[in-house]
Amino acid sequence: MKCLFCNKGESFTTKEHIIPESLGNDDFILEGQICDKCQNYLSQIENYVLHRTPIGFWRTLFTIKTKKNKLPVVDFIKNRKSKGIFPDHSSHHDNIQFQAHSDFSTELITSAPIEKYLQNETDGKLNYVFTPKVIHEIGRFLGKIGIEIICHDNQEKARLDEFNEIRKYVREGSQMEIWPIFHSTEGDINSSFEYIKKAGNLEEKVTCYTYRVFQIGAYTLLNLKIGTDSWFICLNQQFPHPEIIKFMGNNVKAIWYSKQQWKK
Repeated sequence: MKCLFCNKGESFTTKEHIIPESLGNDDFILEGQICDKCQNYLSQIENYVLHRTPIGFWRTLFTIKTKKNKLPVVDFIKNRKSKGIFPDHSSHHDNIQFQAHSDFSTELITSAPIEKYLQNETDGKLNYVFTPKVIHEIGRFLGKIGIEIICHDNQEKARLDEFNEIRKYVREGSQMEIWPIFHSTEGDINSSFEYIKKAGNLEEKVTCYTYRVFQIGAYTLLNLKIGTDSWFICLNQQFPHPEIIKFMGNNVKAIWYSKQQWKK
C-alpha cells in the first residue's frame, strides 16, 4: 500500500494516531497507511497547532500531559519576524501563555503587568488573532484528521481523486490560497465534565474531544469539537458553496484570508 499523503511506498514502521496522543487519544490509530517520513512531517503541524492555537489552550485547560509525561503549556506569544510566507503576527494580539499545573489549575502568564489586560475598555477579555498562519495550520491539522478518519473506515475511499487536493494541502501546504475553516462556539465548559460516584468516591470524567465526518449534499465535512470550540472543514472542495454554513449548526462562521489580504 502506498502512503496516503505522499503516494510513495517507503518505510511504514510507526503507528499514526488519527487524533493526536496529546489530546488524549491512545487507541484510534492507523497502521501501514502513513509512511514514516510523512508522519515525521505531519508531527510538525500538530506541534504548532497544539502549542500555538486555541486547540492547545483546551489541551492545557484539561491538563492532558505530553507523551513525555510533562504538563502542557500553550504559547500565544507571536514573533514579529515570523517564518514562512503566511503572516503570524498582529498588533491586536495579546502575547500570553497558559501553563497547566499538577493540581489541575491553569496559570495565565502575561508579557506585561496583568492590569494592562484588565482595563475597563477591554472588559477583561484577552485577544487572540487568527492570523493567516494559524488558519493555514489548523486547516492542515483538520484535513489530516478528516482524511485519516475516512481511511480508517475505507482505505480506497480515502484515496479517491475527490480528496486529492486536501491530501496535497495537508502534506505540502499552499502558496496560493488558504483552505477555509469554519468555527462556532457551543455550550459551556461545564458540559465537558461529568461526575460519577463509584464506591463512595467521586470520579471525574472529561470529554476532551468529539468528532464526526458527515455529508452535506455532495460535500464531505469533518467536525471536531474541543471544549466549547466546534471546528469544521470541507474535505472534498476547497471553496464549497456558502450555503452549507446553514446546515452546520448555530453561529458557524467561515475563517479565511484571500491571497490579496495575507500578501499585504
